[in-house]
Amino acid sequence: MTIRGRILKSIGGLYYVETEKGILACRARGIFRLKKISPYVGDYVEVEFEGDTLDDKVQLQPASELLQKEYTCSRFASGGSPVVFSVEPRKNEFVRPPLSNIDCALMVISLTAPVPNSYIIDKLIAVLELKDIEPLLAFTKIDLKSADEFISVYKDAWFKTFSLNNITGQGTQELHDILKGKTCALIGNSGVGKSSLLNALIPHALAPTAQTSKKLGRGKHTTRHVELYHYNGGYLADTPGFSTVDAARYGNFTTVDLIHGFREFVDYAENCPFKGCTHTKEKECAVKNALKDKKIAQSRYNSYITIFEEIKKSESEYK
Repeated sequence: MTIRGRILKSIGGLYYVETEKGILACRARGIFRLKKISPYVGDYVEVEFEGDTLDDKVQLQPASELLQKEYTCSRFASGGSPVVFSVEPRKNEFVRPPLSNIDCALMVISLTAPVPNSYIIDKLIAVLELKDIEPLLAFTKIDLKSADEFISVYKDAWFKTFSLNNITGQGTQELHDILKGKTCALIGNSGVGKSSLLNALIPHALAPTAQTSKKLGRGKHTTRHVELYHYNGGYLADTPGFSTVDAARYGNFTTVDLIHGFREFVDYAENCPFKGCTHTKEKECAVKNALKDKKIAQSRYNSYITIFEEIKKSESEYK
């Protein structure tokens, strides 16, 4: 017998799959390891178990109680254990953290301690754009520093931006409305306030938090695994913090693709008079003219150039 579900959490070799009958704690088929297949949180899967029916004496945890109770490992009348039998095709995925089938990603960006890094922000945005995941930008710690400078840059580039105060809850209602019915990942550097924001949006999630290291100027890792939480008709995924992104490895895209990771460049690039223009050194390039006319932010263009060179170097190494 098989049943369809979605992986909400993975810890210690167990995959916690939400099904219409409740949460099943499953192991993956042994053949997955041979074929180097790893189920991800967010995957839609088929779960198989021995026997035709679930043991009536076993009470599965209702999906609606996911956030109120601990996960339970279910047993079956036949003595068999449920296994993840197959994984459905993904519309997108991340290798690190292992997460799939995301509609949007809420980039949580601290305005201080740690300070924002435009290059990292833009690199993450490019990866998301090229994976067809909508980037949303949430600036936290507005009680300590204004977000106006960054919001101006990214609003002009047609991104949805939010100013958040995790202490007072300011800005969370607007987020609540935007995220309705979507599967959204919370991503960003360690210490920016992802877990604090998750707790503000879902108080009973009780995600662990920690103060930023004063000596190092960066956050401590408080989230150790990926987990999907029910939220406003959809899901929120809390993810471990990270500080670097390998654009080529994450997106597996080329220098030709990169322009589509910078949405405000595209219209100018399409009207560029040069065929095959890289928008880096060419004179009278439409993108560079837009930069000169301040229709494109200098910080965004600087990020484009840096990422372009990184991918170019990677391409030459693999030739």
